[in-house]
Amino acid sequence: MGLLGAFKKKQRILFAEAFPGTIRAAIAEAAIPDGAVKIVDATVRHFNFPLQQSDLLMDELLRAFGYFKTKKRLSVALALHNDAAVTTRLKAAVSRMNTGNTLQEPELEDLLFKAQWRIFDKGRSAISAKMGIHDLDLHLADAKVEEVRLDGHRVINPTGFRPRLVEFDITNTFISKRFIHLFRQRLGPARPVELVIERNAALVNAMLRFLKRESAVVASVSHSQAAIAVVDRENLIYQQHFTWGNSSLIHAMGHLFTVRLSTARKILERYADGRVSMNVRRKIEKSLAAELSLFFQGVEIALESLKPKHQLPQTICINQEQAMPPLVASRMKAHKWPKTIFKTAPEVIVLRPDFLSVQLKLNHPLPNSLTALLSEFLYGNRGEKYLNSLLNKRIRWLEV
Repeated sequence: MGLLGAFKKKQRILFAEAFPGTIRAAIAEAAIPDGAVKIVDATVRHFNFPLQQSDLLMDELLRAFGYFKTKKRLSVALALHNDAAVTTRLKAAVSRMNTGNTLQEPELEDLLFKAQWRIFDKGRSAISAKMGIHDLDLHLADAKVEEVRLDGHRVINPTGFRPRLVEFDITNTFISKRFIHLFRQRLGPARPVELVIERNAALVNAMLRFLKRESAVVASVSHSQAAIAVVDRENLIYQQHFTWGNSSLIHAMGHLFTVRLSTARKILERYADGRVSMNVRRKIEKSLAAELSLFFQGVEIALESLKPKHQLPQTICINQEQAMPPLVASRMKAHKWPKTIFKTAPEVIVLRPDFLSVQLKLNHPLPNSLTALLSEFLYGNRGEKYLNSLLNKRIRWLEV
């Protein structure tokens, strides 16, 4: 159950996503008991520096927040590109010493901390390097226990049993300690940061929640990049990206007609609306087919590198951050994937840019990636409450 179930009257949420070149932010108002969610206002900012320059990112986020003039209390949620935040879901198993005794809370807390330490210690160098920070600056912004298993069997409350092996499934989100501490300080107590998550993790979680899928290959196509994620039984096991997006289609039109990109964009829009001649349509579709082949090649290369280790899910979800011509969506659905990747033809779902806005019944449509953050804040899995309380008692020691 998400935070929505805990609302007394109304809660106002200031939520923002940051990814290369862009910050999108909005304010939503969520109400109980009807669960209605209303978008109050939204804004977009653009920038031209790497996200790893955290001071500049902080300034841009605060400028985006400054667009909203309200002085009311706002709960803040952030979804950051994986150059600025990394969300992982990993398992760690710990053996018990005294298997003759039943497992009680003090021992459970100790085992849970050992599991979290193993996950943290094993991954912190790679994660901090990815974010361009020193590992001593790595901050655990959010941690939750998704599942616990005793000798391979899932349980809700592990106390009272005599297991030999206790396995924890833990989701962690990491961010720069300096960044988040200073950011919270500059926001002040009226705007507490209540959720930080990696942007792609929020998108994948929300999409699969509404599609009622636990496993899928997710391809999210933005203006200039395609991000590939593989989710197996709600575990994000693989991520990769390559350069291909809506801009690729626009550049193809520019090359085909030898025109500027602004004109190429208008040609593509006219084609999508059916306002071109049959002869021009044939030329455009031939060019789009050639450009789409590059997208499929990129996805296949990304998945081939994973295939020997994992059996891929039989569902492919393709998220459009910007609407693409109908031909593109139909070709994506009809593509014949190599049998070296998928032994049988996978189910292909192409989502509209407002898919999540429709699911949440928003009064104002927002891009799926931004709506995903709102969905994660309102309805996201909070993990096992009892185990989370034990974990959070000890979590501060990971930063000493």
